[in-house]
Amino acid sequence: MKTLQDLIKDLTGISVEEDKINEYLKNERLDLRGADLKGANLEDVNLLGADLKNIEITKKQF
Repeated sequence: MKTLQDLIKDLTGISVEEDKINEYLKNERLDLRGADLKGANLEDVNLLGADLKNIEITKKQF
């Protein structure tokens, strides 16, 4: 599974420290409309204020 750090590196060739990404995301919201998050690890994710209209959630126990 890739991280946002991996994504940025893959798309831009630029390495960004994880703490810089986390600091940025404290103040900015991401537009993930149309994103396929199937299999995404959302453990400890803060979804406060997230627009979750028309989403499909299933829970798998591992």
